[in-house]
Amino acid sequence: MTGGVLLQGNSRTKTEEFRDPDASLGKPVDSTIKLIGRGPAIFITPGGPSKSANNITIGPRSDKSGFSVVNSGNIEVSGAQGGISSTAIDIEGVVSGGVTYTTNLQGGFWNDGGNILISALDGTATAARIGDHGVVKSFVNDGTIEIFTADSTARLVDNFVGKLGGSGYGIVVESQGTLDSFKNTGLITVDVQGPNSSAYGILDRSGTLKSFSNSGTINTIKRVESTGKAIAVDLSANITGAEFTNSGAILGDVLLGAGDQSLLITNGTITGDLTVQAGVARSGNTALSMEGGLITGLVNIGDGNHTVSLSKGANLNGGLTQTGGIVNLNVNQSKVTFLSTAPLTLSTGNLGAGSTVTFDISGGGAAIAPILDSTGTLTIDASARLTAKVSSIIKDTETFTAIRAKSLNINGPLSNIVATPNSFMNDLAFSISPNDPNSIFLTVNRKSAKQLGLGSNFSSIYNSFATALNSDKPVATALSSLQNQKEFNAGLRQLLPDTSGATFQAALNNQDMGTGMIRRRLVAVAKGGLPNHAQGDVAGFWAQALGGYATQDAKGEQAGFSIWGLGIAIGADMPIFDKAHIGISLSESWQSASLNVTQNSPLEFYTTQLSLYARHQSKRFYSQAILTAAYNTYKAERKVNFGGLNRKAVGKWDGYQWGGAVETGAIFNWNLYELSPYVRGAYVSIHEDGYTESLGGKGVNLIVGDKDANSIRGSVGFSLDRDFPIYYDSYVETELRANYTRDIVNDPFTLSANFEAGDTPFTVAANKRNPNRINLGIGIAHKDSYSSVSVDYDTEIASDYLSHTASITARFRF
Repeated sequence: MTGGVLLQGNSRTKTEEFRDPDASLGKPVDSTIKLIGRGPAIFITPGGPSKSANNITIGPRSDKSGFSVVNSGNIEVSGAQGGISSTAIDIEGVVSGGVTYTTNLQGGFWNDGGNILISALDGTATAARIGDHGVVKSFVNDGTIEIFTADSTARLVDNFVGKLGGSGYGIVVESQGTLDSFKNTGLITVDVQGPNSSAYGILDRSGTLKSFSNSGTINTIKRVESTGKAIAVDLSANITGAEFTNSGAILGDVLLGAGDQSLLITNGTITGDLTVQAGVARSGNTALSMEGGLITGLVNIGDGNHTVSLSKGANLNGGLTQTGGIVNLNVNQSKVTFLSTAPLTLSTGNLGAGSTVTFDISGGGAAIAPILDSTGTLTIDASARLTAKVSSIIKDTETFTAIRAKSLNINGPLSNIVATPNSFMNDLAFSISPNDPNSIFLTVNRKSAKQLGLGSNFSSIYNSFATALNSDKPVATALSSLQNQKEFNAGLRQLLPDTSGATFQAALNNQDMGTGMIRRRLVAVAKGGLPNHAQGDVAGFWAQALGGYATQDAKGEQAGFSIWGLGIAIGADMPIFDKAHIGISLSESWQSASLNVTQNSPLEFYTTQLSLYARHQSKRFYSQAILTAAYNTYKAERKVNFGGLNRKAVGKWDGYQWGGAVETGAIFNWNLYELSPYVRGAYVSIHEDGYTESLGGKGVNLIVGDKDANSIRGSVGFSLDRDFPIYYDSYVETELRANYTRDIVNDPFTLSANFEAGDTPFTVAANKRNPNRINLGIGIAHKDSYSSVSVDYDTEIASDYLSHTASITARFRF
């Protein structure tokens, strides 16, 4: 085929068409190949219906820059059903009768502003595959290539990563395929779901790809919880060397092969690691030149004699190392980071004008070897700067050899080029070795909890988290970067389990609402039209809806909390003998607490409570009691957001509570008024099961132990009622109530926890509740012989606490 293949279209991506629909006017209408199923949508291979294999050669198109196959329209493939893997483009040869037949695209493949969209559900998705014995001169993408895989078992509601999903591939060259060069000026996105799914942008298994150029965007996305990989470029099979240029954006790791490698970064970015000699072979020399641009991950340039040149504001932020050999390093007006865990050996080096060198310190024995070691001369310009950051938790004091050289030339005193970092947790200092003027030491001293002015809870976690945080470098780095007391305390608070007492306060509120409403429930329906409406010796049932809001002020290490919630309750009661009633009720409530630590970190809990209550009245004296038992479920999202760290740990657990209250009082009537003074004693016990958090990472997730809390309270108070008759047995009742409550037993609970990555537990404690409380309430009700409806409002006031509760109760006689 000498004239090539064209899928005609307007050479504009869907994004371009959306932004400027008029720009497509007068251009060819997009052709579209749309396939639902396994694919491929375009399949070029010897054979066909005749089953007679021959070599296939597709020549260049003269109207499309000499490319053999050109897509200017749309290619769309959807796997549709679960478990089906799908492919958009497949170019391959065959072996038939012992003879190899090839498919050769002499001019290569060009996605000329076209759209290649492919998706799969619980399967693998591949945009373009150059299979065995497929030969493609070049692959150029000026359009959009999007690959998506989905997991049918994933759930967003609880962040469950799923069990299935599939990997995604942009362009794949199989081990016996051939692709000489690749160029991208457009967009390649590979977005995958699944617990083990990997995202690959360009994967060359053949080792034939020797020229790679990117000025567009290659983006590989996997879920944080996935154990799969996000590799934007994988040329690790190459053993003869390659040219790699990037002036665009690459999101994902880059793996290169052996042989002599030439890497040029011109204002481009790589968000991930860059590894040379990532395959089996470990030979060759690497020349890395960065003119501007950023690499966020670790750069490992392999084994050999290498040259690294950074200029024009380049930033090699994630570290520079090699597996062997030596490096000639030249840094001018740029930034470079060296890791204590991945040192670098130089032949010669120049830290030139305007350069900034950061030593990234991780503790644990790295103090013996120099981080930057030059076998020759290392020159540091007077305008260069040496600084450091700590990405681990130093257990005490460690001294690192930051620089050692055969000949160290510093153009000025060391104090002029050192920019001492500001770390609230650590003291850092550079110094010339007293025994070797060609060596620079870096001493890191971690301050004690006492030096930092930490309280008991903060001290407990501070003295216990070294092992856990050192296994999760981003957490250690973020905490070490905090610069003042306020930031540091806020960071520690986010790492702690909840000891605010919000769930315990909610349990007390539930009991108070139940106890306070016994009279409103029982003395609710007038008795058969008798003038004494205060008595209601009839059986009845009732329903109640309520809502509440409460706030606890910050105190010490506790940030306080706010709670709001809604609930419903139903019940029934009946007289068992004169002036004595018993009843039973069932309530469901939902409450959400903000712990005032980070935004959008809710603690939600659901309560199903069963109550048994009774009341007896003898002349003017009465007594009443309530016994409650409840089952609780909890869900917490603990967000950790400090020092550039952004994580979320999710915990779920169960619990129960039980308690009771006894009240006795007297009733005094005059005219239409009724005064009821009383005394009350109440007990509540709450238990919460231990739980293990997920999704936050091993340096954030906590394993939290059981929590138990108890309370004994005494109250003295009164209620004052006033009836407003309407007619016959119908009247309106108003009530004013107040009490003073004193906590008799309210010892703060303690909680034991440890990080997922460490087995060193720490213990934290809640604040002691303010023991003195004032409760005020008002209510209004309408009653007749058969029903009553009451609306009530109550507030509880302490020096550091305020709550509001509103309810509406309807009761009907049987």
